[in-house]
Amino acid sequence: MADKGHSSKAIRIWLRRKGHRPHDARAGRSDPRPVPARQQRRRRPPAFDRKSYKRRNVVRRCFDRLRQWRGIATRTTRPPSPTRQPPPSRHS
Repeated sequence: MADKGHSSKAIRIWLRRKGHRPHDARAGRSDPRPVPARQQRRRRPPAFDRKSYKRRNVVRRCFDRLRQWRGIATRTTRPPSPTRQPPPSRHS
């Protein structure tokens, strides 16, 4: 499970080495002719799995919330700037 649902050539190669086989869109076609090159470049989006999307969405929202909290914490705990000095006190 990852934060983003992007696939890359490296991931696909890794999956093939692990024994996973890609889905062939041409399997079961009644027309035995090869698919034209223009259609081969047009990639079919990966299958949508509702359960894994739900998990990925929970992870993504968790990361977003952590980033949001971190932004608030850094704004409130920011050290004073070295160029701005506090005003001198009148009681010294």
